[in-house]
Amino acid sequence: MSGRVALVTGSSRGIGRAIALELGRRGHPIAVNYARSKDAALEVTEKIESAGGLAITAEGDVSDEDQVRGLFDEVRERLGDPLVLVNNAGVTRDSLLVRMSTEAWDEVLSVNLRSAFLCTKAAMRGMLSMVAVTSRSA
Repeated sequence: MSGRVALVTGSSRGIGRAIALELGRRGHPIAVNYARSKDAALEVTEKIESAGGLAITAEGDVSDEDQVRGLFDEVRERLGDPLVLVNNAGVTRDSLLVRMSTEAWDEVLSVNLRSAFLCTKAAMRGMLSMVAVTSRSA
């Protein structure tokens, strides 16, 4: 698995940051995705590179289909097909149901669920072509 391009959504902070750093340490070229935290994403990228890894920052709101398409186009162009995908992006809008707005509910579903669908769908093209190449050579 070492050396395969990895895209970690929401990897500028928290668990996503830790995953990106570990995958980079293991030799994967990393696409550090962020929607709002550019400086934090740049810091993760710099940390991976200073340890001898290869990383890029890749902006994109993974709950938006057009931005996901652009994100995957950028990663493919700069690093190659992402064959490792970590759907990490997520938001928490904890509230009592009676106090939660419809907008907050929609945002949670969009970022936490829709983004996983959109990114997995976008990643499948490269992943399926890798399976086809691997099975032909076996």
